[in-house]
Amino acid sequence: MLEQIGIPAARVRLTWFGGDPEPTDGVYSTTARFEEDVDWPSGETWSVVLAFDRGNVSAYFLSVLAPHQRLRAGRQFEMYEGTRRTALVEVLG
Repeated sequence: MLEQIGIPAARVRLTWFGGDPEPTDGVYSTTARFEEDVDWPSGETWSVVLAFDRGNVSAYFLSVLAPHQRLRAGRQFEMYEGTRRTALVEVLG
């Protein structure tokens, strides 16, 4: 569905640091910090959505204008709520 509107999604694995239990269904969205984000959080930031479905997790950018190539297999990024790290995300493909 997302690919049909120009938003690619990738399968991911999480290490959860959030204060609440890791979600098991629904979606979670907040800002992401990638390796190339040297001016984070004062520079360009992107929101990533994690979609949970029966133990499977996928990630996609909230914007069609985002740098979707960052969601390649083998890449990692962190998710933050303000300055609090909530998850380390490994892209599986």
